[in-house]
Amino acid sequence: MSKAKTVSIRARKDSSDTYGVRGAGQTWQAVFGMALDDEDLLVAVKREPVANRIVFQVAHDVFDNWFEVEEAGEKPDPQFNEAVQRALENLNVKAVFTQMAVYERLFGWAIITLTYVDYGLDVSQPVIGPKEIRELLAF
Repeated sequence: MSKAKTVSIRARKDSSDTYGVRGAGQTWQAVFGMALDDEDLLVAVKREPVANRIVFQVAHDVFDNWFEVEEAGEKPDPQFNEAVQRALENLNVKAVFTQMAVYERLFGWAIITLTYVDYGLDVSQPVIGPKEIRELLAF
């Protein structure tokens, strides 16, 4: 299998501008079978309307209609949903989930990491009985 070459091409005969940086300029084209890196994917998704809709807008649409939480039990607490929504809002969960959905659609995978408050002796020890979730991050 041969590797694709990046070729510098003059835009016009009288112009000193050259194109050829991968992903830059109107003359750059992918070769069939060439692997695209994350930057190439991001540029393509931002420029192509259908890809933009599928990656960004659908990910936002998924979480626009948020959810309510109902307590299971004989006498459910009517304030339970409000307390849960307040906790989720403090962690910025809606934005993190939306960003995670964008990453998953764009790159094919995504994870959400949690930052715990743990009063362990050492960071090398496993988290046992976390007291509080401090932060959520999408990667």
